[in-house]
Amino acid sequence: VLFRSSNVQIDITEWNPHQPYAMQYNLTMQRQVLPNVSIMLGYLGSQNRNNARNVNWNTSVPTAIVNGDKCWSVAGSPCFNGTTTPRRNPNFSAVLQREFDTNSNYNSLQFQVMRRSDKGLTMNFVYQLSKTMDEISGLGGSTDFENITSFAMDPEDRGRDYSRAAFDIRNYLTVNGSYPSRGGARHPGVCRPVGLCAA
Repeated sequence: VLFRSSNVQIDITEWNPHQPYAMQYNLTMQRQVLPNVSIMLGYLGSQNRNNARNVNWNTSVPTAIVNGDKCWSVAGSPCFNGTTTPRRNPNFSAVLQREFDTNSNYNSLQFQVMRRSDKGLTMNFVYQLSKTMDEISGLGGSTDFENITSFAMDPEDRGRDYSRAAFDIRNYLTVNGSYPSRGGARHPGVCRPVGLCAA
């Protein structure tokens, strides 16, 4: 029969997929504490809906429930019975589908200190405490990070993949500064960088 082979892979996409969208929000407070020093405290967050994920619908059928989670009979699993569970449809290898149904979120607390000297030097210190969570970090089938895969762990339960994103950075510190050059009065857009030019 045509296309009936365990080596045949099928790639399909979701019919009438949901439109991905993002919601962003922030709240900041800034105050001058000294004549030349100001501080800023802020919260930034975002929610993303209908992100893409790759699903293989032709996996094997779970054979047991271990500690509340599905378990497949494959070598190394606690429910391995000596025989690897066959695929749901042995006539094909993988049946891949691109779906748009995953979620992600980002939350960040930021603290900034800015100091301006009488001689024109401006120093900026920014500390960020953040957390990025998602259900899949691979984009468009790519694996840009070594610690992820672009395929869902369980096609029937995407919540099992909800964890820290592959690109999550918990602590982030940035220090930069700038001061005007000698010709700053004639060329106000010119600055001499100290770290990063922020003029």
